[in-house]
This record gives sequence, structure tokens and C-alpha cells, in this order.
Amino acid sequence: MKKFSIGIVAVVMVGLLAGSALAWECWGGGRGYGYDTTSTENLEARNQFLSETADLRKDLAAKRTQLDAVMSGSNPDAETAGKLSREIFEIKEQLRAKADKAGVAGPLAGNGYGNGCQGQGRRGGGGGGNCWR
Repeated sequence: MKKFSIGIVAVVMVGLLAGSALAWECWGGGRGYGYDTTSTENLEARNQFLSETADLRKDLAAKRTQLDAVMSGSNPDAETAGKLSREIFEIKEQLRAKADKAGVAGPLAGNGYGNGCQGQGRRGGGGGGNCWR
């Protein structure tokens, strides 16, 4: 019985490791954030968007840091956390609107990180890709 149990555990471990290895193949080879940097116009639009929204992105980072500090305390203040969460949401909405206006795709525009195979976003940025050949 002991040998049988060890055999089952070994098979399960090999299965888990093999599954992780197969899944890993599809991540990391894409273009990253879903930006189409293949054309000069898209790269210029992205760079202009980044420079125009630098202050908003700094504010967003500051609010996130403040929220982290509030939430990591021993007794987080729900009112302060709620206020900061609403402010973070508003800043993200402003960034999304500016990204849509500029024609820039990316995490703040509703598209997630690239999936490695084609660089299409996981959160609505495109099709399934060709990961499992």
C-alpha cells in the first residue's frame, strides 16, 4: 500500500510539473502591453499619450501608495480607503478616456497584458491566438 501511495503522489507531481511547463510556453513572447509599436504613427501617439498623462499617472501611483499604506495598517480606516479607491477609479477613468481619444491601446485602455503568442490583451484585446499548435 505504501508503494502504491508513493506511486500516485509521483504521478500527480509529474502531471503538475508537466502542466506548468506546457502552460509556460505561451507567455512572455508577445509585444507586452498590447501596444502596436510596428508603425511610427502608433509609436508617436503612444509617446504623446504618455507625456500628456504623466501627471495623472503620478497621481495614480501616489493614490495607490496611500491606499496600500492605509490598508497595511493594523486597523485600516474604511472611510479613507473608500475615498482613495474612488479617487483611483476616477483617475483610471480619465486615463482610459484620454487613451481612447488618442487611439492608444493598453492596460489602462481596457486591454490587458499581451499573451505572448500574438500580443493580444487577455482582458478583451483580441482573439485566442495560436498557443496550442
